[in-house]
Amino acid sequence: MRVHVLLLPLLCAVDAALIHHAAADGGAVVDRGAWGGGHFVLWVNPAPPTAGPAEWTLLHTPAPTTAPATAPTSMRFALRLEGDGGAWQEGNFDPASEGSVMHTCNTTLPFAGEWTVTLKCDRPDWPTHTVAIRVQPAPAAWQSALPWMVLWIPAACLVVLRESLAARQRRTTH
Repeated sequence: MRVHVLLLPLLCAVDAALIHHAAADGGAVVDRGAWGGGHFVLWVNPAPPTAGPAEWTLLHTPAPTTAPATAPTSMRFALRLEGDGGAWQEGNFDPASEGSVMHTCNTTLPFAGEWTVTLKCDRPDWPTHTVAIRVQPAPAAWQSALPWMVLWIPAACLVVLRESLAARQRRTTH
């Protein structure tokens, strides 16, 4: 009985150690700063960037102005990715909602290596903004499934513990 009670926390700790990241964090910040009369933050998910599908999020807040308020103008943003050997890819950011400062773009990074990310705006007076990133190789399929493969261990320990306690209780009552 004592072995089962001591084994459960140990197995839970091993399982928790194998789950090395959470996928609901929104990604890693690639760059931030002033750009085109405002401030921006660009981040990518997954974090760190790996070969395969990538979701880019751009948060752009216009600079405060003293001009009279006018109807909001929509700005369109685009992304260009340039990799080793002349590989490139482009995508357009879609606003989260009408007049939103949050924009998303889905692309695929076909391979690991150094990539140059260039942000563009549809306004002709805005300069482009460029940043370099390092894309990691895609994880092996078994690595992404590893947490789920070992997740059954704590559940099995709980079942064994419950059955042991039930058997012990049956012996003492009969």
